[in-house]
Amino acid sequence: MEKNRMEMVNLPMRVNPQNFPECVEVVLKFLNSIIRSHIVVEICNLAEGLDIPGRDKAQVNYYKEVVKEHIVGLVNSVTRLMQSITSYYPESSFENMVMKELEKLIEQFSSKYTLSERKQGEAS
Repeated sequence: MEKNRMEMVNLPMRVNPQNFPECVEVVLKFLNSIIRSHIVVEICNLAEGLDIPGRDKAQVNYYKEVVKEHIVGLVNSVTRLMQSITSYYPESSFENMVMKELEKLIEQFSSKYTLSERKQGEAS
């Protein structure tokens, strides 16, 4: 877990728009983390439905909320990263089209977490 976290922290430093394949690799690593975190949230949802003691349910719920926050952070980071990468390329370029497709994939896995965060922010 700690190795993965350190790798994610160092990834943006490797991004160089002149080396587009490396940029795609970095975005895919973020996507991989988002997908894995999404799976953890789904497992927590299943665990909450089991007949387990209240304290354990509370721990599962807490862990699920922490992972959701992690997903929102990953999405925010990768979105900024992708925006900075695409700013180097023309709108109709292959590179921009690739990033738009990756953005759709990220949105697919993260939309329910980012929407709930936005709603909570508006309620505050």
